[in-house]
Amino acid sequence: MINTSTTRQGLGRQLPPLFIHVEIYFIQKGCTPEDAAFFFRHYQQQGWKHTNGTPVANWKTLACDWIWTMKYDKTP
Repeated sequence: MINTSTTRQGLGRQLPPLFIHVEIYFIQKGCTPEDAAFFFRHYQQQGWKHTNGTPVANWKTLACDWIWTMKYDKTP
């Protein structure tokens, strides 16, 4: 029998996520483990909430936006 509680981990909705899942996701997207740690610490300190106080529903969606901004938003 497959343990669904462990096979569903890391899909994005588990909050707070395990750091290893965040690190793997960032590495898959071409980022460094340090980038993953910075993201993880930031949202860990925020209590996994957006700046307006609403809870994060999916950390992978949030990480995707973070990565895009980090790589492509070169606003001074």
